[in-house]
Amino acid sequence: MNISLRLFSILAMISLVFGFNACSATKGLSGQKKLIIGTWALESASVNGTTIPAAMLGGKVVFIFTKDGTATFTTPDGKSETGRYELKDSKIIDPDSPNDIPVDIISLDKKKLELRMLENGDPILMTMMKQ
Repeated sequence: MNISLRLFSILAMISLVFGFNACSATKGLSGQKKLIIGTWALESASVNGTTIPAAMLGGKVVFIFTKDGTATFTTPDGKSETGRYELKDSKIIDPDSPNDIPVDIISLDKKKLELRMLENGDPILMTMMKQ
């Protein structure tokens, strides 16, 4: 499969991690919870060691995390889906689908977010920059 097509498929799968259901409020935000809130644009993704710049996807890939536990994922073709997320032990989980494999937060600071997930056993590393 073409590597950029595979990445697009993987990004679509990420949307499933968020569950796309109603949101729930969270209180007492600290650490990663404060840092992750905001709009993040995909800069690049690595699949099996091959890095693909976001520009090759034909549009912007954006994640928006809010303090009330809502996440919105927008694909390169402009389609958006919204759902819930929780942060636990440096992982992003779907509280409505606890059996789904979580997305690991590799690094997170005020400007950069790196996520790692597995898709069919293959590691996917995504690098995002805060907008």
